Amino acid sequence: MLPSWETFVAFVFADDLSMILRCHLSLEVALNKVIEVRAQPHPTSELDRLPFMAKVDLCIAIGALSRRSRQAWAVANKLRNAFAHDLSASLTDSQADELERALGWPWTANEEVERLEASIPGWPTDAAEEVRQLIRSAPGASPRTRTLLFLSLLYGEAVHAARMDTAAFGTPRNQWTVVGDKVRVTPITKGK
Repeated sequence: MLPSWETFVAFVFADDLSMILRCHLSLEVALNKVIEVRAQPHPTSELDRLPFMAKVDLCIAIGALSRRSRQAWAVANKLRNAFAHDLSASLTDSQADELERALGWPWTANEEVERLEASIPGWPTDAAEEVRQLIRSAPGASPRTRTLLFLSLLYGEAVHAARMDTAAFGTPRNQWTVVGDKVRVTPITKGK
């Protein structure tokens, strides 16, 4: 089960290190759910052994995430690595700017916020306005606030993809396997 919006924010919003690592963990849990719902593993493949970006690429290959968001996922992973390997790491404007650019900020017409709002289970009615205010204030916000906002939008993308479950797609139509250092997706044919 995916956490509610309130649980997600309470879980991730602490000091910079905790926020980045907890956001990354939440993103990975959401990616795992997308993969579990939308594709079957080959009997010899283990989801827990896939690196983060291989999971992102698998989600893109099965049509669950947009190709245009791949760079933002890569920046989120880069942030995680910076914080996981440097005890003195702290969020900077340049890191928030890099994530912002990767997401193609600024967005127009609240389209992304509405998609995020529709996708997160348990989203309170006032949270959509809170996110809209964050978006409007993003240019002057702290790196921490901006980074949390941008990572929240990636989380929303993954949750949206995970909620497009078997009710919408039926049984998974693809199977994935690891070949060397790549993930390969093949259609499932009847009788196999």
